[in-house]
Parts: sequence; C-alpha cells; structure tokens
Amino acid sequence: MSIFSNLASSTPAEIAAYTAGLLHLFGDHDPVIILRESPAALQRFLDTVPTQIVASPEAPGKWSIREVVQHLADSELVGGFRLRMILAHDRPPLAGYDQDLWARRLRYRDVEVRDALEQFTAYVYQRDNTAGAHREFWYHAGGCHAWLVVTRNTLTHDILAVESATQALHGAAGP
Repeated sequence: MSIFSNLASSTPAEIAAYTAGLLHLFGDHDPVIILRESPAALQRFLDTVPTQIVASPEAPGKWSIREVVQHLADSELVGGFRLRMILAHDRPPLAGYDQDLWARRLRYRDVEVRDALEQFTAYVYQRDNTAGAHREFWYHAGGCHAWLVVTRNTLTHDILAVESATQALHGAAGP
C-alpha cells in the first residue's frame, strides 16, 4: 500500500508515516502559500487534460482526477469544520472519516470536475482583496501551534493587532 493511503483503520505508526510523507512533499515551501495557489494550479492543469483522462482512474482501485479534486473540496470542508470545533471547544475530539466511503457514497466518480474545483476554490481562499486593515487566521506552526487572529494592513503590511483565535471568538472576557 502507498504511504499516501490513510485509511480510517490506520495504526498510529501508519498515520505518522502518512503525515511525514505529506510534509516531505512541501520541501521548503510554505504550506499556506501552496494551498492558496492550489486552485489556480489545478485550473491550469485541468485546462490541459482531456476529459477521458480526468474521468479515468490511474489504476484499478485508485481514484480518477475528478475524484481527487472532489476529495480536495471535501477535505477543505472537513478542515473548516475541525477549525471551528477547535475554536469553539476546549480540546474537542476530532473524528476521522473514511475517505473511500465518502468517495463511494457521495459518488465522486459522477461529479463534474469543474464543480468540484469550484467547491475547492471556495473553501480554500475566496474573498475580495481588501485594501487596508484586514483580519485573518494565522497558524503559528513554528512555535506554540496556536491559531491567531492577525489584523494587518494589506497596503503597508504592518501588523496592527494579534490575538488568540479563542479570545477573538469569545471576546476579551474569555469563554
């Protein structure tokens, strides 16, 4: 089985190998930038691939390109839900899901790849480009691993304020 298979029944060691394999693919690149650039890169890729290739699995038991794009959209949806759980609860349990079951029961093989890409794009990073003060979530991956709300000026790049996402959600009084 590929290191990039992460079944719901995976052992902790298999999950660790899967995570390490994914992180290795980033190399020295910032994962947030990669994610932000992914919708446009996928669009450029899909513009070059014939429809019959998009719909054909690479091998028996593997997903097609269209199924992978739908999986990316659903993974972003799940990630957004998990982020909200982390912000709203103290140490919430974050349930896994069986991606192959989702693919089968949600009929990934029948989706229009353009619709799946539209979902993925909307979930990843779609908003107007605000000029001036703007609040956004940042993840402090190099330190305390906390989610922060950073207010920055998009014109000058000045950081105007930083607060924990939990404090921002519950106000200064706390939960």
